Amino acid sequence: MTKLLSKEIAGHRTSAFVQKESETQKDDGFLALLNSGVFYLSDDLQYFVPPVYEDNPELMMVKNNKVVLGIEVPFSDRQFNLNKTVAVSSKESFMASAMATATLPFKIDPALFFVPAGYVIR
Repeated sequence: MTKLLSKEIAGHRTSAFVQKESETQKDDGFLALLNSGVFYLSDDLQYFVPPVYEDNPELMMVKNNKVVLGIEVPFSDRQFNLNKTVAVSSKESFMASAMATATLPFKIDPALFFVPAGYVIR
């Protein structure tokens, strides 16, 4: 078993995390591809997500209540074969990565999460 290393990303120490496929994330698309990658979770930036929402794809940048500051995903040419009737023989692969370059602390106005007074659903 390969030990995953920690990295410093945007001035924060992170710990490597490999996503385990859950029942709600079984997918042949982009999300499944991301789940094959290594996430780098901030050791000091936290965001609480209730367990019922943990598998929501919209919250993919929060894992185990820690903010994801980076991800590395292995790709191969076969994954980009959109025309499934054409054989792709290339075995070339590459690593795609996305890393935060900065974190900006600020507070969000709670009023942003409330329905405005007088709002009517039509």
